[in-house]
Amino acid sequence: MPETKTTSAVIEARHMTVHYGPKPALRDVTLCMAEKTVTAVMGPVSSGKTTLLRTFNRLIDLAPGARVSGSVAYRGREIYGPGVDAGEVRRRIGMVFRTPTPFPRSIGANVAWGAEVNAVVGRDDIDGLVERSLTRAGLWRDVKDRLNDSPAVLTPGQQQRLCIARALAMQPDVLLLDEPCAELDPASSARIEDLIVELKESCTLLVVAETMQQAARISDVAALLLEGELIEVGETKTFFTRPRDKRTEEYVTGRFG
Repeated sequence: MPETKTTSAVIEARHMTVHYGPKPALRDVTLCMAEKTVTAVMGPVSSGKTTLLRTFNRLIDLAPGARVSGSVAYRGREIYGPGVDAGEVRRRIGMVFRTPTPFPRSIGANVAWGAEVNAVVGRDDIDGLVERSLTRAGLWRDVKDRLNDSPAVLTPGQQQRLCIARALAMQPDVLLLDEPCAELDPASSARIEDLIVELKESCTLLVVAETMQQAARISDVAALLLEGELIEVGETKTFFTRPRDKRTEEYVTGRFG
């Protein structure tokens, strides 16, 4: 997907509104994601966090009746513009879901499948891509002798890192993670958090944080969504210590959420 203008933002939404029906799930959202940063988005249940991620990589297209208005640009090009290939958007902007969802195939084939279908690398380099992706996800040592086994032999934490490796094999520029630690034990969650911080050296990340504490640990930028409205976004330390909006202050001090 070629660029059409120079911009410092990797993803930039301006006055973006998303409808599933008559009531907007997101309304008038403006958000800019800078290169090689982690943005953590927080908010109560049904505030629009997952919808935000799905809109940024066009998975929202798969929801019946979904409509997106306003501007959503990836490196300067409107991703909902005419002639834009949604599949290419999803390759550049990968997504990992809340519940680990390995494919019903071997560990190695889970990582390789999407890259093979999309010809991300030549056939001769698939094995190398699998190793590099599993290494980046911190899983290679655990599975290098079990690549032909089913993912069912892995722990939930390992399965989630497998899903991250599968996304990384597509060589995304942006990675979206929807509460990636929500169903994991504390030790597995800590490994995923460490991985998120490491991955920003090579890509830009948007993470739906499970808790405010997690957002503070992993992010450079924090954002609060409330009933589909982006209440506040800013540098993480400032967001938590000197919020501009009273609703943000009430959220970070635990008065609601």
